[in-house]
Amino acid sequence: MSRFTHGGQVYAIVALTAPSVNGLTASEVEIARAVLEGRSAAEIARARGTSRKTVEHQLEHLYAKLGCHSRAELVLRLARAVPTNYP
Repeated sequence: MSRFTHGGQVYAIVALTAPSVNGLTASEVEIARAVLEGRSAAEIARARGTSRKTVEHQLEHLYAKLGCHSRAELVLRLARAVPTNYP
């Protein structure tokens, strides 16, 4: 299970929600999943056989498409994230 911090709260990623991927290409979904797994742009690039710059450009496109400005916002929009102290 992936974890991230946003606004001082630690969240656990429990699923990539189906409605959140509507309108994304298969490539964008693949990159989004890699981000949810905590992979860096360089790691994603190596796995995809492309450059880090290309992945960063694709991430910027994802941010714009989904109205995000950071990885944390992207994760919040794409995943069902729950606070780790959630009962």
